[in-house]
Amino acid sequence: MVSDLIYSKQKKVRLIGFSKKCTALDGVEYEWQVAVTLTSDGKPLLHQLLLLYTFEDILSEKRDYHFERFYGSGKEFTKLLAKRTVGLLNKNEFDLYMKELGAEANEYVDNRYVYRIDNRNNTAARLALWDASRNVIVKYDKDNLVSWVKVGW
Repeated sequence: MVSDLIYSKQKKVRLIGFSKKCTALDGVEYEWQVAVTLTSDGKPLLHQLLLLYTFEDILSEKRDYHFERFYGSGKEFTKLLAKRTVGLLNKNEFDLYMKELGAEANEYVDNRYVYRIDNRNNTAARLALWDASRNVIVKYDKDNLVSWVKVGW
């Protein structure tokens, strides 16, 4: 039983999690995770199904990634983005790539993108009451190619 302040400040909820590690036919390991949040009388509040790959498999491009399907540090996200964008993509291509990853351009700041996570729909963010949205900052060189990228919270 845990607190979920988005649901109630007084009532506790039951959090149930399941995890299963698997190996794909090509040898890549992955993990299925299911998280279910129930009221104390068993009524469902939230469920989340996650398919997770390791950082190393994504970095070595054995699997593609999306902000939604990779849980890592800002440093790991930065390394992934840098490998696939720095010196390779121009501003228009980077804009398209960010959209593919689920991020949107920040309306108020140039060269900044945001991948928004709605805490109401994310088990970990909801229980921690933490905005898990990610901010992406990018710089371009004189030829309009990505020269630097950083991901943070």
